Amino acid sequence: NATYLTISLLIAGVWSLIDRRPRAHPILQDGLWTLLRMIIALYLFTYGFAKIFGLQFTIPSSTVLMSEVGSLKPSELMKVFMGTSQPYSAIAGWAEVIGGVLLCFRRSTLFGALISFGLMVNILAMNVFYDFGMQRLALELTLITLLIMTPYVRNLFSLIVLNRASEPV
Repeated sequence: NATYLTISLLIAGVWSLIDRRPRAHPILQDGLWTLLRMIIALYLFTYGFAKIFGLQFTIPSSTVLMSEVGSLKPSELMKVFMGTSQPYSAIAGWAEVIGGVLLCFRRSTLFGALISFGLMVNILAMNVFYDFGMQRLALELTLITLLIMTPYVRNLFSLIVLNRASEPV
């Protein structure tokens, strides 16, 4: 929401003007990263378990299955696709739960963020291209997951692109 963004920017600007001493806030930073990890983990658990137990994408009714594919809206087509393949939906759910579990621990944050980022990009693409209606939430979760990975960017670049050893974060 633009109102929250405006208020946040105003508060951050006033805070920056008042507190001009250049000092780090390690407790606030650690709390923020933990909060972001837990937010993503909570969403991954919620949607992951809903997929595993068949609550998010239910098996379509026979009327829906008998209808012509061309008569379905893109969002309905996605529901039919995901609902008719319960094993695929459950595998996607387990991937989300595993990503969420890995985000809960500091030592596995990068691995969890990499898995979660791949999942969130896929979810965002499905929501956008099938007009599912959750585009904004999916975009926000994707960006938060990307933000969680920012402390590791230099090490990932060094390891993957330059093929050099990297230091622990």
